[in-house]
Amino acid sequence: MPQINLTNVIPVKLLSHSSIETLHSCPRKFEIYRMNYAPKEKGTIDTAFGHAVGVGVQELLISKSANETLPALRDTNTSLLSEYQNALWKMFLSWEVDIDEVKPKSKKSFHAACLAVEKYQQQLLPLLTSEWELAYFEGKPAVELGFIVKLPNDYYYRGYVDAVLVNKEEKRFRVLELKTTGLNVVDVAQYKNSFQGVGYGVILDKLAASLDYSADYYVDYLVYKTVSQEFLTFPFLKTNYQRAKWLSQLLVETETIDLYLQKELFPTHGESCYNFYRQCQYFGICERENSELQIKKVTNLPTDEEFASAWSIDNLLAINSPTDSKNNSLDTQTAVVYNEPTVKEVIEEFDFVITFEELVSRQYENLASIKQDVTGNFEIDM
Repeated sequence: MPQINLTNVIPVKLLSHSSIETLHSCPRKFEIYRMNYAPKEKGTIDTAFGHAVGVGVQELLISKSANETLPALRDTNTSLLSEYQNALWKMFLSWEVDIDEVKPKSKKSFHAACLAVEKYQQQLLPLLTSEWELAYFEGKPAVELGFIVKLPNDYYYRGYVDAVLVNKEEKRFRVLELKTTGLNVVDVAQYKNSFQGVGYGVILDKLAASLDYSADYYVDYLVYKTVSQEFLTFPFLKTNYQRAKWLSQLLVETETIDLYLQKELFPTHGESCYNFYRQCQYFGICERENSELQIKKVTNLPTDEEFASAWSIDNLLAINSPTDSKNNSLDTQTAVVYNEPTVKEVIEEFDFVITFEELVSRQYENLASIKQDVTGNFEIDM
């Protein structure tokens, strides 16, 4: 699997769908989050629930794909049970909060996540796999495929695809994007123009080109409503033209961040300080100067480098200095670090490492045969 060294990348230049959403919501929050000036939020039952359901659905797709390769050895009832049990085990391993934690209002718990995956297996999986099957990339099931795009001016955009399906007769791919929500109302407008969905074309462009498949693809947003305990599916066809616009928009995002860096100002959007019935985790912190926020607190179990830095003679003298009385409190749980610990080498693995130039070249090839009429529809020149 290709590796890429991200050690020296400026944190605000390492982008993803979620970080761009944060940038739009509040540039100051984006800056603090990416620069790690303040503590990040711990895992919640909301994130644990969504992740577990995603893992369960992925495991069902993998198990079904593996069993379909040996149909003669497959007992349907036994196979379905073993597929579900295997999915439950992987969900249990992925659960990141207390196993008995419950959120009654939105009906989120480990048991509720298991129920969601069972519903998917019984109601949706047979319909989906009647025409589509799980795709494979270099012998690996196409679930949680990672990609990173090298952008101009030392920016990077990375992401992961929940699952990729293929219809070999139509020669077309389909992306499965899994979402969970505690909201009572879910609308198509929440997903239709998602920046995330179009970005998956980065991977599918490469797969389609190697197999001579259609460059257009579907994105199915599979949304589980926890309150009513039901799945909704929103399918969208993504085109070459939309991907070309996505690339242009991605450049605009990097130019916006460059402007903020140049001005040394990431604006604060006060309307985002309170969302989903709670304060932003950086509320009360974001008003401080960056020079203050670079003082990093180490709690609970620090790394060896952090511990050495926190308890160095220089830092202990600084902490107990009369001129720095506000930082005099120090106990066995918390230390104030004035010197950043040694930067560790950051090397990550991705299934796809792609340059911006490669993507642009591919889009020129695809768009050469496409024209847009005055109504906004697309026609293919034959």
